[in-house]
Amino acid sequence: MKVYNIRGGRKGGGLREQHLRAIQATGELVRASLKGAELGSNEIVFCPRGMVDRGEFRIELGTAGSVGLVFQTVFVPLSFHRDCSLVIKGGTHVRWSPVADYIGEVFLPAVERMGPKAAMEVSRWGFYPRGGGIVRFAIRKAGLPLKPINVMERGRPEKIYLIVKAGGLPEDVVMRGVRRATERLDKEGFTNIEVDSGQVGSAGRGMYMFLLVEYENIRAGFTAPGERGRRVEALADELVDGFTGYARMEGAVDIHLSDQLLLYMALAEGMSRLSTPAITEHARTNASIIERFLPVRFEFSERARSRVVKVEGVGYRV
Repeated sequence: MKVYNIRGGRKGGGLREQHLRAIQATGELVRASLKGAELGSNEIVFCPRGMVDRGEFRIELGTAGSVGLVFQTVFVPLSFHRDCSLVIKGGTHVRWSPVADYIGEVFLPAVERMGPKAAMEVSRWGFYPRGGGIVRFAIRKAGLPLKPINVMERGRPEKIYLIVKAGGLPEDVVMRGVRRATERLDKEGFTNIEVDSGQVGSAGRGMYMFLLVEYENIRAGFTAPGERGRRVEALADELVDGFTGYARMEGAVDIHLSDQLLLYMALAEGMSRLSTPAITEHARTNASIIERFLPVRFEFSERARSRVVKVEGVGYRV
């Protein structure tokens, strides 16, 4: 298999640390021969030879490469193979990737409906740029074929959780973030917010804010990782703006989760459908790539204030 034009058109295109390690880790799982697997490469050749039979795996990212992105890459082959444990060391809460809270509280509960299951524990938090976080996963072998998913309505909101955590920063920074976010949410009509805030063990200084909303039919998550030189009030505004933008629309599944579920929908047996506020270009690209590997065709359509994604899965069996 040859993959080319990797991250074409993106600033600093080619493979970054987390992309490279995800490819290398997957290659180790399936005993693949690899060509072009190096930082900055825009083309690789990947030839798998068969799944290894091990019960423990460990992946170390040299920087604050995203633990979430790497986990989502290897989770499918691992969960289809056997019960196993996985430890990933790297960035647990970094921008442009699913943070550990999102993986544990939004992504995993959603895919568990379809079959794959994993328990997750953050042993140490890893912020940009140092990373050094440690996340442990206990993965259960999924029953095949996967079940289709059908989430067209989110239902009413049942619980809202605000998580604000910091490592090596003054407590006042955390409390300012909590205060700004709860004030903004109150003005938008969202009250009775459960707050979890405080200090965490981390390899370097940093913080993040995460908002988890439990609806009747789905969970949605919104993240604002800290950045050096950026005021915590700006992070709180970013967090609340992300949530309220979603809340004003009618799609059930948040735009990031809808993208992350596409592969599972294609592998499941039968028709999967979900609604989402918007279809991103990232999701369309993802769907197009999946269609090159599997005999499926994703359908994207419009509703009044949302978009619909559906696909007839292949009912994959090992």
